[in-house]
Amino acid sequence: MSQRLEKSLRDSLSQLPKANLDIIVNADITKLKEHDYISRQDYIPRKGIMGRILLTVLSSAVIVVGICVWLLQGHSVYAMATLDANAGFVVTANRDGQVIKVKGVDGAALSILRDVNYSGADMGETMGALVLMSARQHYLPNNNPTILISVWDRDQENTRKLLSDISGQVDNAAKAANIEPVLLGQLLENGGALENNAERLGVTAGRLQLIDCLVKYKPTYTTEQLAKYNLENLLTIARDEGIDLPINGYRTVDVKPAGSGPDAAE
Repeated sequence: MSQRLEKSLRDSLSQLPKANLDIIVNADITKLKEHDYISRQDYIPRKGIMGRILLTVLSSAVIVVGICVWLLQGHSVYAMATLDANAGFVVTANRDGQVIKVKGVDGAALSILRDVNYSGADMGETMGALVLMSARQHYLPNNNPTILISVWDRDQENTRKLLSDISGQVDNAAKAANIEPVLLGQLLENGGALENNAERLGVTAGRLQLIDCLVKYKPTYTTEQLAKYNLENLLTIARDEGIDLPINGYRTVDVKPAGSGPDAAE
């Protein structure tokens, strides 16, 4: 069977026309007078290619830089406020006044933060919510507790307004919980050793600034010793030692209950 198939294929191949080299060489070929879309190869100058690449790179760089600036502005700290009663909180905000982070410095503050949502809120709203939750969880006594509000702003001219706004929100929140607070404010000296030492001692920068004042006027106390006391105890020590706040050299602010027009005592 295979031999017959092989013979049949050979016979078929022998009957195919033979290629004539002379015919192929001497064939009449019409030359292409103009290029069609297949044969055309447009010349693109190297300079033009590099220009397009450079333009693309620059455009991408501008977009990346814009995104980075937007992210940095949204997450860079432009203002900070601390809140001290029985619990201590540190609140930071961006350029638009929106809260970036709320940090609790003690166990009471961490417990309160579980029930506070500060997403999209400003500093005053957040501080008010912290006071309200402090009262509801019985961390804020009903008998005229003192609340210390300490603020810092990159724009120093805005610091007093920020303190007034926060004080108003805090006062309203306390009164909503049937509490008549005594508000004490201070302009916070932000940065450097104050923040680092406050974190090391487990207190807010605002409370540490008050402690530094007490140690300055009563050097028999140490910073480490006073860092163990809450705000009410610190103020009791100040009264017992005859230190009347505000005092010279300590930038405290008498805050009106409505949070209006505080004047600093240098």
